[in-house]
Amino acid sequence: MEYLTSSDGKGITVALKGRLTFSHHDEFHKLLLDLASKGVSQLVFDLSSLEAIDSVGLGLLMIARDEIASRHGRFALRNPQGQVKRIFSISKADALFTIL
Repeated sequence: MEYLTSSDGKGITVALKGRLTFSHHDEFHKLLLDLASKGVSQLVFDLSSLEAIDSVGLGLLMIARDEIASRHGRFALRNPQGQVKRIFSISKADALFTIL
């Protein structure tokens, strides 16, 4: 998993690239801790370059969503493609997230 963060003054966008799987658990949690320390209350994960996700990856996104919700913030996913979009549809996870 690779990621790039950017800010538009209103919130943070994290563009994910590659795969989001069990092996990225620790790295993803470090990212969330960094964002929490900055007080991020609006967070978008751009999934347009994410090639694959597994059930743990879905769980990691749910953790991020819940973390933002606990601060009454806004959370969304943007533009899932290919296998990632199929996994969201098959698992019905698309009903659990705001997808832009």
